[in-house]
Amino acid sequence: MSTVSDYTLSNIGFSAFRAELNTILAAINTLNATTSAPASKVAGSLWLDTTSATTPTLKFYDGSDWISLCTFDYSANTVNWLDSTVSLGADSVDSDQYVDGSIDRVHLAADIIDGTKIDDNVIDSEHYVAASIDNEHIADDAVGLAEMASGTDGNIISYDASGNPVAIATGDDGQVLTSAGAGAPPAFETLAAGGGKILQHVTNSSLTGTATTNTSFTATSGLPTLDITPSATTSKILLFASFGEVKVNANKGYITIFKDSTDLGGGSSYGFQGTGSTTLTPAGGAVYTDSPNTTSQVTYGVRVRGDTSTTITIGGLKQTLTALELGA
Repeated sequence: MSTVSDYTLSNIGFSAFRAELNTILAAINTLNATTSAPASKVAGSLWLDTTSATTPTLKFYDGSDWISLCTFDYSANTVNWLDSTVSLGADSVDSDQYVDGSIDRVHLAADIIDGTKIDDNVIDSEHYVAASIDNEHIADDAVGLAEMASGTDGNIISYDASGNPVAIATGDDGQVLTSAGAGAPPAFETLAAGGGKILQHVTNSSLTGTATTNTSFTATSGLPTLDITPSATTSKILLFASFGEVKVNANKGYITIFKDSTDLGGGSSYGFQGTGSTTLTPAGGAVYTDSPNTTSQVTYGVRVRGDTSTTITIGGLKQTLTALELGA
């Protein structure tokens, strides 16, 4: 650490000249490191103020005053610039220099974050805008029984005249589900007095299921059928069918109920109509009231078919067909 009174070399002998030159060079080499400002200074002179031995300050003389430029932290080996207007070149500050948590939303450009900057499985449903998930963002077959909202025991899901889902209120004991005609959901109703008595009950079920590529409704083993002989020509046969689970590999598949060789769905009103799926899903069922107008044995059965190049598979849950003869 040294400083000199001036930087002028006197006309002196060699030995003294060398000593004075070494003193001047030492002052230059140490940036005039000392606790007091150097006596000899001109505009552009530098002085390392060592008032603080571990954090000395580098100062620049502008011709009239000493300007503090920065301090050196010997312990941390860092430079702390004192002028807050220091300009940095483009792309010169790396993220390592940021204080953790210092970048907030104000300092993020609009549309800067895309899918590549978001980690997997980090966005929870609380971050979605209410009602922002529409049909296009729900994968096919993504909604199963576990995803459906809780309902009332005994209610049945149907559709109103606008095509919106509605819950058919649970009826009373002894009531039956009846059609209200086109444009209205069915309802549980009490059978008219003097008629509607259950004269007999026949049911059949199967756990075998079937898989078929038939494009027409044909009798297939593994699906439930039953025989019933009406006791009067005026009797009605109330049919309940549960189709278990179904998988349609491509195009469309259909399930209906036949009476002997007659499609009770009329060729267009199917008990089930579904499109391509890769897993077995609940197929629901059907309710149908038939007027066989005979006292001879009648055979009812569940039948399936698919479009061209379609395999329709029924299995998983039990398939059930039940017939009730109702007196007139």
